[in-house]
This record gives sequence, structure tokens and C-alpha cells, in this order.
Amino acid sequence: VDTDKNTVTLLSGDTRIDPGAAAKGYIADRIADRLEGESITGAIINMGGDMRLVGRKTDNSLFNIGINDPDNDGCIISLCLSDCAVATSGTYERCYEKDGVNYHHILDPFTGKSADTDIRSITVISRMSLDCDCLCTVGILLGYEKASELIEQTPDTEAVFILNDGTVKKTSDADTFIRQ
Repeated sequence: VDTDKNTVTLLSGDTRIDPGAAAKGYIADRIADRLEGESITGAIINMGGDMRLVGRKTDNSLFNIGINDPDNDGCIISLCLSDCAVATSGTYERCYEKDGVNYHHILDPFTGKSADTDIRSITVISRMSLDCDCLCTVGILLGYEKASELIEQTPDTEAVFILNDGTVKKTSDADTFIRQ
């Protein structure tokens, strides 16, 4: 890595860099920076499951963001948010079933296989999209118990989990964002 030239040199022809787990979050944050620099007072930057919210709606109300129900059409929970980021990742989309086994797109780096997890969906709310994006992926890999501990220890960050059995779990202050 040459920080002076902002370049990375790969020393082997079979080495690849895949920013997929964090690229959408990083890009959303850069777009938000640009919009805020242009004095935009309200915008939703939607990167397909990863959103960065700038300000509020034109009537000064909060943005309403739905968390999809993995098993049915529609939303299972509605969030009311402003000036933050929200991302959702799950094992129920970008997946396929073969011989009774569900394979999804979040791979365990130690096995190279779909992560074995008790989380069906995780939605993270934080200041920056990059943080949300990374915490969603890491959360799936860690499983509910460890992921909820990590997020509870992360400042200004909350999460809503939908477990494989359909149970909805939330971090301690997530209810402040949930529309009743």
C-alpha cells in the first residue's frame, strides 16, 4: 500500500481485493458528505439494503424505513429515523436450496461456505453507512449472542435481529427508533 500515491500493488497474480462487504456503505457515506456540502436538508441514499439518511423529509418529519419480513410480503417493523444510516443483511435473499440445504451469500471466511448462523436478518442503525454495512456482515457471522454483545458495546449503534425461528430481538435502545 502506497499511501502517498493512493495505490495498492498486488504482488501475486491470483490475489484479488473484493470490497463487496463494505463498498455500498462507503459509497453512501461519500454521497451523503457531498449532499451535506451542498446544503441538502433531506435525502435518502438507497444502496439496496443500505441507506444513509440526510436530514428529514420536506415536512420536517422523520423518514420511515421498513424492515422486511423474511417469510412474508411486507414489513415486520417500521423505523423512524433521520441523520443516520441503516443497513439490513440476511440469509433469506441471494440464496438457493439444494438437497434440502439453504446456501446464502454470506460466507464464513474460515470454511468458505455459507455462514452457519441463527440470524435470518439483522438491521443495524448507526451514524455511518460503512459501520452499518460491516456490522451487518459481521453480525451474521458471529450469530445473535455475540453480535448483540458487539453492537451493545458500539457507541450510537442499535440493531434489530430476526432469528431463524422468527423471533424478533432488539438491542437495548432500538425501541427509540421503532414506530409503534
